Amino acid sequence: MNDRTTGTSNPRLVAALALLAGLLVVAAAGVRILPGLRGPEPSVEWSEASPASQGFDRAALEALADSLAARNTKTLVVARHGKIVFEWYSPDFTVNRRHFTSAMAKGVAAMPTLVAAAQDDLLSLDDRVADWVPEWSEDSRHAQIRLIDLAFHRSGMEDVDFDAGQAGELPGWQQRYYDHQDERFRLALDSTALLFDSGARFSYSGVGYYVLSYVVSRALEHRSPVADIPSFLGAEVYGPIGLPPETWSLGYGRSDTIDGMALTHFGSGGEITARAAARVGQLMLQRGCWEGRQVLDRDLVDLMLGRGAVVPMPDERRPDAEPVSLGGWWSNQSGVWPVPREAFAAVGGQHEMTLVDPVNEIVAVRMGGDLRRDDEMKGSADAAFGTLFLAPLYAAFDESVDSGAAPAAPVASSPRRAPAETGTCPG
Repeated sequence: MNDRTTGTSNPRLVAALALLAGLLVVAAAGVRILPGLRGPEPSVEWSEASPASQGFDRAALEALADSLAARNTKTLVVARHGKIVFEWYSPDFTVNRRHFTSAMAKGVAAMPTLVAAAQDDLLSLDDRVADWVPEWSEDSRHAQIRLIDLAFHRSGMEDVDFDAGQAGELPGWQQRYYDHQDERFRLALDSTALLFDSGARFSYSGVGYYVLSYVVSRALEHRSPVADIPSFLGAEVYGPIGLPPETWSLGYGRSDTIDGMALTHFGSGGEITARAAARVGQLMLQRGCWEGRQVLDRDLVDLMLGRGAVVPMPDERRPDAEPVSLGGWWSNQSGVWPVPREAFAAVGGQHEMTLVDPVNEIVAVRMGGDLRRDDEMKGSADAAFGTLFLAPLYAAFDESVDSGAAPAAPVASSPRRAPAETGTCPG
């Protein structure tokens, strides 16, 4: 039989044509990483499960990916019980390509670094900045600011509006801060005014995270054999959870120097792959536990996630319309997002999000550009998150459907279960 004849039905030819057609569709719409259809071998390994086995509807997840693809999205990863159930990348992205994090770095990089430094006794979260920056002791208000206040955005330090900076409309030092990355550490330390007394209320300050980066860098220089933040984070956290160096970077890919000390900012300007971000989210869900090892101290993780002595403060101007600041992450305790109130997320300025839902043991990552079109939902990033990403994600999930299997091996006790004894970490 002639295989080139249109009326033939050679099984191998039919199968090959079907595969080719499928690949062409995938190339046009983006890459869905599913068993049997894979691009580059992922640098960050994850076990996988079918969406149905974890309570997700595959068709609904496909529809979500299609919707997000039309809204500047580059990556989407959804995992439950420590297994990836869905993964999508735009045609110009791959599973191993890093994406800019913006302020999402505060959750996936700054918070783990700070916890690791505290558990190694390099510093204390109750340290005052003045313990590390003596000049701050000369002003009574600056002298009261603790590291935990900086982490929770309750230090009183003013911030810099990057939208106004792009337009060249900022006053004095703030415009210089925006224009000159190499001067941000010095300007944050020397030029920032205080809007209120430390601990009095919440007010977001990305500038405060430059001060926090500086203090951590000083602690490493004086008390650790690992003298810079990227090396420390890689050795203490990212390496142990299986994140190769090529899957992440910090601080706009640059290092600055003050008084001979190398400084890398860890609160914005990083890059990370979607799988790597999801793995950090999984580590947070597991309260610092990874494959039987307590990589991050559980009590410190709980503290930074608002479960300890530091009570998260909502934005007093819109207490029910904003997520609540944690230590680099944001809590849904106000119910602003259509997910469980116990959920929390690391969030960046272009709708980057690493969502962690400890109730349903879901981790989801979305990165790309602004989800909104033109003036759609103008001024309301959280409404866009809720309407365009989180609501359809949870519409694809039926919490009454469970695989019936035990969680994946790395998953430790989540907050809905009885907590494990201090110092233990189920394997």
